[in-house]
Amino acid sequence: MDFLILAIIILAVVAIFQLLKIYELARELRPDEAPVITEADSRMNGRLGILFIFAFFGFILYCILKWKDQLLPVSASKHGVEIDQLWDVSMVIITIPFVICNVLLFFFLNKYRYKKERKADFFAHSNKLEAVWTIVPAIVLSALIIYGLRVWNSVTDHTSVSANENPINIELYARQFDWTARYAGTDNKLGDANYQMINGTNALGLITPAAIEGRLKEIDDQIAELTAKLKVQVELEGKIFPKKSKPIDPHHSGGEEHGGGHGAAPAEHHAPAPNPEAHPAEGGHGGGHHEDPYAWAGSSKPVMAIVDELKHLERMKKAIEVFAKKRFISSEDDLLVKGEFHIPVNKAIVFQFRAQDVIHSAYMPHFRTQMNAVPGMKTNFAMTPTITTAEMRKITNNPNFEYYLLCNKICGNAHYNMKMVIVVEDQASYDKWVKEQKTFGSVLASNATEGDSTAVPVAKADSSAIVPPAAAKSAGGM
Repeated sequence: MDFLILAIIILAVVAIFQLLKIYELARELRPDEAPVITEADSRMNGRLGILFIFAFFGFILYCILKWKDQLLPVSASKHGVEIDQLWDVSMVIITIPFVICNVLLFFFLNKYRYKKERKADFFAHSNKLEAVWTIVPAIVLSALIIYGLRVWNSVTDHTSVSANENPINIELYARQFDWTARYAGTDNKLGDANYQMINGTNALGLITPAAIEGRLKEIDDQIAELTAKLKVQVELEGKIFPKKSKPIDPHHSGGEEHGGGHGAAPAEHHAPAPNPEAHPAEGGHGGGHHEDPYAWAGSSKPVMAIVDELKHLERMKKAIEVFAKKRFISSEDDLLVKGEFHIPVNKAIVFQFRAQDVIHSAYMPHFRTQMNAVPGMKTNFAMTPTITTAEMRKITNNPNFEYYLLCNKICGNAHYNMKMVIVVEDQASYDKWVKEQKTFGSVLASNATEGDSTAVPVAKADSSAIVPPAAAKSAGGM
């Protein structure tokens, strides 16, 4: 029914537009019949304007009364009260000049309508008028902006949550096109993470001793596989282009190759591939020049693609080895949940946001919470829920009501479906739910026990790098 009404309105607008075009074309065919504005026409336009303004304001009032409860959903957080007050003040300040301007517009349309004996006054400039409509809006807008900034700073300052409140630390991790909630473990500290740790069983890149060992083993396996692939490609090119791509033993002495002795290959056979990582050699390598270890492979496009990937893996391996030696907070005791996450009512929650691929936006409308999740950095937001899911179902008279975490940035084709259910409940129910969740470490151990070839092994986990909670200082990257 609504669609039918909309279609009728659209067709009516199109019909009116076409009639106006016909009228304009008819006037062009009769240039001698120029339209003459009469006092009666002007009087009619003025009265129609007054009628329109009453109908216009009546329609606005009707919409407000009919959908007043749908302008903003019921606020379910402590800071939501401040947000709603800011909304109300902004709407009042906007509405006042809106009403005044429209009333004056149609009042002047009627009062100063065309009369034959009336002459219009003209003045080029008025300092007083310019001052009034510049200074007054500037003062009002400045006050509104300052008030808005104070509210914004108040609700977004997650550091304002004191340690005495013992807030719950939760990370919301975004990627196309789903959310993962990570809860701090028994130490109430979120473990460190790094994007270079991301793999099939560690989508968040969490750092644990076992995860580091597994990731390094995975990279070593990839390097070995690519190295074998590189040798096959070099041998293949050597058979197809024997004069230009004769493979060279990677362990062969460089001096003999360039010295012109027995078995030396022509220079074009082993032209070194471009090496962006070239640096002075460490130790007793003559001339201070560090040769490219992949120079033997040649420089064809297929070969260079494999070499570039190998170098990338080696850089990643070195970076992981570096932060593995640093002190870090292990993520073994963190809890990972998908689909829905729970929070207790009237308890301070400190959210941390990260993203894996593109910018997302964590939007929880009932809690008046929104924060961008940006790849490569962490953002934060603190809030305290005040109404449980069960209570909100009674308030809204909707037995199927759910709180949702939504993505409020268009992040790709399935953006519309990127959401997660939020359950707000009493402390006892929340504690019971938490006990039912598995830790990240136990999930990895379970995967390894079940023989998952991509799982992180835990048998040789070195716990020497785990920092005690009391002395922990986060050293991990994003």
